[in-house]
Amino acid sequence: MKNKISLIIYSLIALIPAVFIIIALFGPKKDSAISLNGLDPFGFDDVKVTKKYDESEERLRKKREKFKEAVEKKWDTYKESTSKSYVTYSKDLSSRTIVDFEKGEVTIEVIVNEEDPKYDSYDSKYDLDLDKQFAHRDKTHKNLLSINTRLLNIITMFVMQSDEDEEANSDGSINSSFAKRLLNLLKEKGDDGQPILKDQLVDAGGKAVEGVGNTLSLAKDLIGDQTKKVRMHFAKDGKKRTIISIKIPLSDDHMEKRRERYKELIEIEARRFNIPTEIALAIAETESAFNPKAKSSVPAYGLMQLVPKTGARDAYQWIYKKDKFITGRYLYKPRNNVELGCAYLSMIRHHYFSNIRDDELAYICAIPAYNTGVGNVSKALINKKNIKEASKKANKMNKDELYDKLYSDLKSNEAKNYLKKVWTRKEKYK
Repeated sequence: MKNKISLIIYSLIALIPAVFIIIALFGPKKDSAISLNGLDPFGFDDVKVTKKYDESEERLRKKREKFKEAVEKKWDTYKESTSKSYVTYSKDLSSRTIVDFEKGEVTIEVIVNEEDPKYDSYDSKYDLDLDKQFAHRDKTHKNLLSINTRLLNIITMFVMQSDEDEEANSDGSINSSFAKRLLNLLKEKGDDGQPILKDQLVDAGGKAVEGVGNTLSLAKDLIGDQTKKVRMHFAKDGKKRTIISIKIPLSDDHMEKRRERYKELIEIEARRFNIPTEIALAIAETESAFNPKAKSSVPAYGLMQLVPKTGARDAYQWIYKKDKFITGRYLYKPRNNVELGCAYLSMIRHHYFSNIRDDELAYICAIPAYNTGVGNVSKALINKKNIKEASKKANKMNKDELYDKLYSDLKSNEAKNYLKKVWTRKEKYK
């Protein structure tokens, strides 16, 4: 009898650790992590991977500062790629191309160093033309113009050059510089292997150019009779320079052309992660205007603008249950970017805001959270970072009340506008 009692006692003692394990696994849950900003919400963060992210961020910061310093020595303004624009410079930084995917235009700018002897030959050639052109003007007006005769010579050179240098392609002329910059842009491809401006350019007559060729003649045709603008400045290196620029419009349906390239992929990933396709498409448009080269100053990368160390990392862990060092190059690939972007939104909806019963209410919260973080959405609702309580508050409101509350009380104006843009744009994708 004593042996049986002892056996029962020992058996109960042995079960105690198992009971604690069961409670830990299946017992009451703690409140959800309140931030998507690197606080290891799923417990997968690897110290070595975190160190690689830190080192990469510092390396990119130094590289950007060095490049910015070099640009500012020559240019009056520093321009770099953003989520909705793509900026490239020539190797010697004497020209640059800016594609504005939101406005739908390409700007090409070329620096003319007025102290460069290369332009001396143009002075005598065009002085006579200037004299004839302004002979009928009064003396005062002519004296005013003569303050910078060299600049006027250069401007006249550009006007006359359109006819004289039409066939030139390697003579160092300004028109050739414009054409070569555009040619390089026409050849530029996204990480999906397609030209970034495929079917989005229009010729001088406003007609859409089907396909994108790789010839200099096509580039010159696209430049056509575009108006050239001139501005002068003294850069940080102390030299006086003239900048000549032209703008080339994209087709009226440029946004739709880019969207169609990625629509099927976004729809597939949205269905995979159980999020509305119209919201995923609206987020991609708002984040990047479907710019395949999107990169913000944060930096966030790609179509759905993911920061490697935070949102992209958390989304990857949520899908694959392990950590990974994610690079900008990885996120430029549309398939990777859309997978993690849709997973990120799904994670916000189905993990952080899982207690919000109505889908529409949940996405009114999830959309600004994609931009500013779930903690800030919680603060806008209940003035503190507590997702469970914030979700309870959301459940008591109708969609108009919740939308108005967030639009009014979100601290960030960017997040307010983000909610408005995505919520409005989703309607055209239904």
